[in-house]
Amino acid sequence: MNITDDVTAWNTFPQYRIWFNKLWLSEKFGYLCGPGGVPVPTKDYYIIKPIYNLRGMGAGSTIMELDPNDLTTVPPGYFWCEIFEGEHYSLDLSWKNHKWEITSCYQGINSKEKLYKFHKWIRTSTNYQIPEILDSLQLCKHLNIEIIDNKIIEVHLRSSPDPIYNEIIPVWENDETQISSNYTWVESVDDADGFIPQKRLGFLVK
Repeated sequence: MNITDDVTAWNTFPQYRIWFNKLWLSEKFGYLCGPGGVPVPTKDYYIIKPIYNLRGMGAGSTIMELDPNDLTTVPPGYFWCEIFEGEHYSLDLSWKNHKWEITSCYQGINSKEKLYKFHKWIRTSTNYQIPEILDSLQLCKHLNIEIIDNKIIEVHLRSSPDPIYNEIIPVWENDETQISSNYTWVESVDDADGFIPQKRLGFLVK
């Protein structure tokens, strides 16, 4: 079974639910992070996210400057984490021949002001070495992982739900988008059940 949404994955793999916990994940990989109410070590910019987000689309994520004396900016149920500045990739993995194999790789380009809002996904390749810790998830058969600067920031117990093309351009509500004859329209409406301020209407693909 190839699952494409987090709620189904949550219900299908109860033994792996800890992987939905993004604070636990960040701690597991040794990132500088902490829950709301725990002060940051130095004044700097950090990414703030919900500890759990099964609605996807980067709902609730933002980048803010935090001060060690400020214990109120990060709300309960959220956490702060150091920021990674490298390229953002989305990888689909399949368990084959007793190991994870990369079946698709896309580089994502998004807005630093609106983290949910990706402008383009470009199909590419990567030499990323999949960490052995993911071998414990082999019963899932398929994973989608998000990496920035070769560091895992999200692990999904399912494949990406996005269409598979060489170039994918999300189209957002109230944005002016020039539709070229070189692209095909694919409807795919999503607004994280209203938890992001702008609805994605679909994709231009080629």
